[in-house]
Amino acid sequence: MAGPLTGRDDRSGTRGPRPPGWAIAVLATALLLGALVGWTTSQSTPSGGEAAVVPIAETAVLSPYDAAPTSADAPRDAYPRDPVAPTDYRLLRTRPDGVALYIARLRGGSAVCAVISRPGRFTTSSCTHDGLFPVGGLEVEASVPGSGFVRGIIRPDGSAELTPR
Repeated sequence: MAGPLTGRDDRSGTRGPRPPGWAIAVLATALLLGALVGWTTSQSTPSGGEAAVVPIAETAVLSPYDAAPTSADAPRDAYPRDPVAPTDYRLLRTRPDGVALYIARLRGGSAVCAVISRPGRFTTSSCTHDGLFPVGGLEVEASVPGSGFVRGIIRPDGSAELTPR
């Protein structure tokens, strides 16, 4: 009963019909079954990271090391992170402005890095881990004054690209 003095509305007569108990049980079962199927599927299929790599030994990225290094293979500036011998670099691509893409071999070839350098200073690198190489290629990007972003990519077949050209 509603009253101006009580401040409460009596809505007991306006409730709609309640769903039957079996409908609630079916809905709950469907939700649990869906969650179980989703979890099982995620456990049985490899994640994108697992499916998107191959062992470095199964790629051609180390093929530049079949030949002896030349003086052009060593970057002018030292690699700042891991100790890389000058003989463990190979020049892959250069641009007219001197920006260059190198591959650097680490730990005897168990890891490699794509290295972009520009005249007068080291720029940046991107390295593999655990002896695995991305099937889409190892990419590295750097900001180069006057050129904007430069992107280098080394592909599993050993080809390389440095853009923009």
